[in-house]
Amino acid sequence: MELVSYYNNRALSKVASIMIAFLFCQPVFTSIPIILRISTEPFSILFRSIVLLLSLYVSVLYFFTRRNPRFQVSLSFICLIVFWVFYSIRLIYDISIRGLAYDGGDALFVYSIAFGNQLLPLIAIGLVGQYIVSEDLVKYLYIAFTMSSISAFALVIFFMGFNMDVFSNRSGIGEYGIQVIKLSFDGQVLIIMSVFILVFYRDLSILKKILLFVSIFIGIFGLLSGASRSPFFGTLLGLLLIAITFVAANDFKIEKILKLFFFSFTIVFLFVLIYINFLADLRIATFIRVVNFIQFRSEGAVEIRDFEYQMAWNQFLRSPVIGDAYIEEFTNFYPHNIFLELLMATGVVGTSLILVPMVRIFIRSRFLFNNFESNRSDVLLLIIFVLILFLSLFSGGLFANPIFWILFSYLAIKTDLCYDNLELLTTQNKA
Repeated sequence: MELVSYYNNRALSKVASIMIAFLFCQPVFTSIPIILRISTEPFSILFRSIVLLLSLYVSVLYFFTRRNPRFQVSLSFICLIVFWVFYSIRLIYDISIRGLAYDGGDALFVYSIAFGNQLLPLIAIGLVGQYIVSEDLVKYLYIAFTMSSISAFALVIFFMGFNMDVFSNRSGIGEYGIQVIKLSFDGQVLIIMSVFILVFYRDLSILKKILLFVSIFIGIFGLLSGASRSPFFGTLLGLLLIAITFVAANDFKIEKILKLFFFSFTIVFLFVLIYINFLADLRIATFIRVVNFIQFRSEGAVEIRDFEYQMAWNQFLRSPVIGDAYIEEFTNFYPHNIFLELLMATGVVGTSLILVPMVRIFIRSRFLFNNFESNRSDVLLLIIFVLILFLSLFSGGLFANPIFWILFSYLAIKTDLCYDNLELLTTQNKA
């Protein structure tokens, strides 16, 4: 019997959504070896292998369940593919011909991450992205972030106990093999997703609201115990985006704005009150690192990343058209800023290819607010992408950032193939 009998567009959408969500679940895989005090490498390889197989599975399903499979024309997706052809040449040339070695792993690691966990999923999403239902994707992503946060939560409690020391011992948590940046980032996204659902989903039962507040608690635990500055500032950015979305979705009505203002003021006031009376004497690493960062910057101090940024910029100036190398020369690492890395590795050519779909996503997403109730899942996915993009300004790299590329691919294909109807409807209404 043909596969098409089993996989219609809806089924294909769910498989693709699960593949996207799965990419955010690496801490679930590494928690077992961390507890057993054994190497996490085999489990990481298993995780990367499953991502690769899921990507191939989705692509095969697309071709074998379509009676006449054909590619949908998408300017944004074409730009992404052309970029990856260009960037792949850069990687192969630098690694296999020039012999440039990445300090964080060997050539096989870079190739497997870049091609197996980024390019192949990107292609799979390009094929089936038009069928993905946003509500399904949000649901699976929420499950993925919850599982990831709970697994990290359990690890921290297992090694350090349930006490306030977990918020002041970031280096100690990292020594157990827990990825502190991922811990904070997962907590950040879980907070933002839970708050967004509480604010904009009106059909929630009491039980669901309680579970969402529990998720916020777990998210705060991850955010503070990981003590990473970028996710902390990203959480503030995410809350601001939710506030802007709330105002825009309510047509900028003054009573809604005042309601939001007083609600936000109350939350901030209660937090300050609780902090002053109960938490001020505790050494919470997140706040200490943020305060120290602001103080150091005001005094003109620099960090290692400043030298990485400068080196990446110098390498771009050395070869501004096509880029200079896939790693910066100061530490043989990525420069911890995705735009500087784009310029350094691919020059103006590659950077332009990425800016085209990115700008199109943000410009055309305004049509989502024409019927916000039907498009709220897309708005939430866009906010998550902004948070990933914000984190990419301070961490991660082009060849080691699967969560960026897979969500970028999804939004690019949805923007071109699915938002056109929203744009057309808006134009007709204005006429």
